[in-house]
Amino acid sequence: MDQSQMSQPSAFATATTSNDRTMRLALTRARDESERLAAILLDRGFRCVITPVVKIVHLPVHPAEISGHQAILLTSGNAVEAMTTWNADRTLPVLCVGDATTTLARAAGYRDVRSAAGAVRDLAQLTADALAPGAGSLLYLSGDPVTGDLTGLLTAKGFTVQRQVVYRAEPMPALDPVAAGYFAARAVDGVLLYSPRSARLFASLLKRAGLGWATRSMTAYCISDAVAAAAPDWQAIVVAARPTQTDLLALLPKS
Repeated sequence: MDQSQMSQPSAFATATTSNDRTMRLALTRARDESERLAAILLDRGFRCVITPVVKIVHLPVHPAEISGHQAILLTSGNAVEAMTTWNADRTLPVLCVGDATTTLARAAGYRDVRSAAGAVRDLAQLTADALAPGAGSLLYLSGDPVTGDLTGLLTAKGFTVQRQVVYRAEPMPALDPVAAGYFAARAVDGVLLYSPRSARLFASLLKRAGLGWATRSMTAYCISDAVAAAAPDWQAIVVAARPTQTDLLALLPKS
C-alpha cells in the first residue's frame, strides 16, 4: 500500500469521479482496526472512507497483578498490545472471540490461540469446552466499555475470572473532515457497524455535523441484530448471519 496514502488523515478515501461506480463504504472502528479492514476491502474492489467513532487509549499494565492464570481471554484485538507487553510466555493458551483477534494474537507469537468465531457467548462456550474450572483462574483482558458479560457467563460455569481493563474506547469529538465531505456529497453507499455503541456514536456524529439525513442515503451493514436495533433511519439495514467479520463482509455485493 502506498506510504503517502497511509500518512493521510483518511488513508483510504479516494477522489470520486462522474464515471466512478465503485461502491464506497464508511468504516467507523478505531483507526488501526479500520485500516486493517480497509486493506481487505480494497483487495475486494471496494473504496473506503475511514471515520473512527472511538479512539483507543491504552492503559498501564502491571504484570505482578495479572500473572499465574491458566489462559487469557480476548474479546478485541485492541488488547493484544497489552498482552505482549507483560507476558513473555507465548505458550499460554489464548482464547479469542473471533478470527481477526486470533490472527493478531498469532502474529504476536502466541502458539496456542483458538477462535470462538462468534460472539461473547461463543467464547464462553469455547472456554468451557477447552478448559477446566479447577485448573486455575482465567485472565480476561478487556476494554472499557465491553459488549456482553463474559465474566458472568463463565462464573456461572464455575470459572474464576480476573478482568483487567487494558484500554479505553473514548468517543471521537467529530467526524473525520474528509469523510464528512463524502457524506455531504452523498458519495458513501454504506457503513459497516460492529457494535450498538458504534451505531449510536456514528449517528450522533452525523447529526453534530449537520448531516443527520445522510443515514437515509446509506445501507447499514450490521454484525448482529443488537447493532441493527441501535441503528437510526437508514436507506436499508442488513444483518450478518453470524456475529463475525466474515459473515458481515459476506453481506456486501460482489464488486
